[in-house]
Amino acid sequence: MGRMEETLKSEISRLARKAVNDRLLTIEKENKTLKRQVSGLLKTVGSIEKVVKKHEKHRLVKKLDSAVPEETMKSARVTPLLIKKLRKKLGLSQEKFGKLVGVSLPTIAGWESGKTTPRDGSKQAIVALRKLGRRDAKKLLEQKA
Repeated sequence: MGRMEETLKSEISRLARKAVNDRLLTIEKENKTLKRQVSGLLKTVGSIEKVVKKHEKHRLVKKLDSAVPEETMKSARVTPLLIKKLRKKLGLSQEKFGKLVGVSLPTIAGWESGKTTPRDGSKQAIVALRKLGRRDAKKLLEQKA
């Protein structure tokens, strides 16, 4: 009787191992398939993010360029106090503000002290920056860098 029990026990163990191994192989195949799908999705998301960044960059630049109509430019007054307040509102240093406008640090210092005044191109950029917030200014600065 002991021999029959051992045989039955070993046969049950063998069949159980076989069932577990079969299920394990199925799970491994499914896992590989899912990993491939995730990899493909990550590549797709990466390419979509690149397109979105490119689109956002063009949107901000276009927004800045078309933000100032000609009649607004003629009537706009750009004073040293306005330049300083705008720079502080955007949370930028003189150097970063200069990069955003397209001029050097000493030029910004000269404008804020009242020793010099902005020319038309710089004046247009300053007037356009009045409509931007901190986030837009930071994004635009990152794109120009």
